[in-house]
Amino acid sequence: MREKFSFFKNVVLLCIVGLGIILLFCAIVFYLLSFKVKPEIVKGESLRFRHLAYHVLDDPRHYAEGLLNSYAMWEKFARAVERRDVAWLKNQLLEDPQVARCDGVGVILSNGDVLISRGLKLPKEIALELLKEIKRRFPLGREAEHFFHTLLKINGKIWLVSISPLGNDESVIISYNALYFATSQDSLIKRLNRLFPGARLCKRPVKCSGLVEAVPWKDYKGRVLAWVTAPIAGYIQESFEDLLLSEGFIVTLVVAYVLFVFFLLRSYHRAMVGYFNGVVDTLVGIAELNDADLSDIEELALRDDEVGRMARRLAPLMRNISSCLLTDPLTGAYNRRVFFSRLGEELERFRRYKRPFCLVLLDIDDFKKVNDTYGHPFGDLVLAQFSHLIKENIRSSDVFARIGGEEFGVMLVETNINAAFKVCEKLRAAVEQATFKGEGRSVRITASFGVTQAREADTVKSLYERADRALYMAKQAGKNRVVYLP
Repeated sequence: MREKFSFFKNVVLLCIVGLGIILLFCAIVFYLLSFKVKPEIVKGESLRFRHLAYHVLDDPRHYAEGLLNSYAMWEKFARAVERRDVAWLKNQLLEDPQVARCDGVGVILSNGDVLISRGLKLPKEIALELLKEIKRRFPLGREAEHFFHTLLKINGKIWLVSISPLGNDESVIISYNALYFATSQDSLIKRLNRLFPGARLCKRPVKCSGLVEAVPWKDYKGRVLAWVTAPIAGYIQESFEDLLLSEGFIVTLVVAYVLFVFFLLRSYHRAMVGYFNGVVDTLVGIAELNDADLSDIEELALRDDEVGRMARRLAPLMRNISSCLLTDPLTGAYNRRVFFSRLGEELERFRRYKRPFCLVLLDIDDFKKVNDTYGHPFGDLVLAQFSHLIKENIRSSDVFARIGGEEFGVMLVETNINAAFKVCEKLRAAVEQATFKGEGRSVRITASFGVTQAREADTVKSLYERADRALYMAKQAGKNRVVYLP
């Protein structure tokens, strides 16, 4: 009996010792693995934060580029700056609701003086430094292909400034007077906090403890202005501390769970890095996005494989970015830069195939009275409804754009001057008979039209100036009429 008890005791003791060794082994393995798992998770968080710290600057840059396309490449705007026409500039620029979304805006003269500004007035020494860089990057008489963006530190605050010298309607630089739009440090950090909570700015990274990453924000000369930082997610640290204190069978279960999470996170991390690298590569090539690019993506989206799934996810993003780059955000019509680019293409097509086409410039009569009487929000509704009315009454092959303020343009392809005159009369009557409503109010308006047909010797500038002259004659003759110059 004693021998049987001794044998049973030895078996139980052996089982206990064996279980202890197994649990100890699991604890040691978990402890050793934690040195690998924890850095991998932190590394993934660091990589995500580094991408976000730079990506948060992209949207304000894209928005500012759309505004610079509309104003800085507008010859009428450039001439108003040369005349120091402050009242006209404030009415066109500072009262535009799209401009109001920017934290700062201003016009600086070639001598460094600020002509008008809102939100951010550039100090003269900084303005002169920027103008020196602009002269290096934008030679007079050359087309402005890209705009100049940089981070600046002004009065202890970081600003993202997008700036361009002034050009004509063909985007050719004609003046070193400059227009800038700015986004404040607070707006940038607020955007970053929506993507990565706890982000903030530090003067020196060594003073910011407990950080995933410290990413430098630099100006165009490579000088570090500030460090963008964010705290390590507390749940990562706490989960490891709790697991290290676990005992018995809980340790075994936690080891299995942690290993599962570890491999899952590694797989997810690699997949997300690959996905975002693909998205970044796509966005880099989107600067010259056009309808053909969208057609290619939509064709790929019809596939049933991984490429098709990726294309279906990218298509809405590309359509949205295309809309921001090509269209006026208020009316949905093409913006002036697209319009003049298409006008040059139509002139080349006209010279090659000898097929007629006409240019129409139209302007809402006395639109300032609508804004002064009912306010700019109602005026914006009128502009949007006016644009919709014009698009409904022209062909899908015709090109319609907002050139600036209440002035619009239409390219009537495959159309001679007589047919164009009839189309404009139809549009004029439609505008005159329409009632524009909004905010419980309604108003009737009229529009004047200037029409001309392309000639063999025409350039974009000469064709546009002739149509503008016809529009001026319509205004001088009493408005609400169509005038054409063959």
